[in-house]
Amino acid sequence: MFGSTGAPAYTEAMQGDEGSNYLFSAMSAVAERPDLIKAAFITQEKNAAGIIEVRFYIRGKPWVVTMDDRFLFMNPGSPKLKFAQQAKGNGAMWGPILEKAWAKVKGSYTNS
Repeated sequence: MFGSTGAPAYTEAMQGDEGSNYLFSAMSAVAERPDLIKAAFITQEKNAAGIIEVRFYIRGKPWVVTMDDRFLFMNPGSPKLKFAQQAKGNGAMWGPILEKAWAKVKGSYTNS
């Protein structure tokens, strides 16, 4: 989830094809404090059920978003994700996970 270093870095938030710049700007800024990114993840490690829980604070209230660990790819067999990308070099997935959770809050990737 957090790559080979185990700590999120601001350079790991890699935007995909959706164009949600504001989200990636915010994630990069928050990742200046890696402990804050890690604190957003209720689920810290991969599990057999494939379930991930993330906590956002919206209007000052905690929202827990539960989702599966499946992601859309550009096309079948492609290693490139459709939306946010894995971090180059260490494979950190916290960016795509947070984007997917935010898309769920907003109703879809298009709305996010």
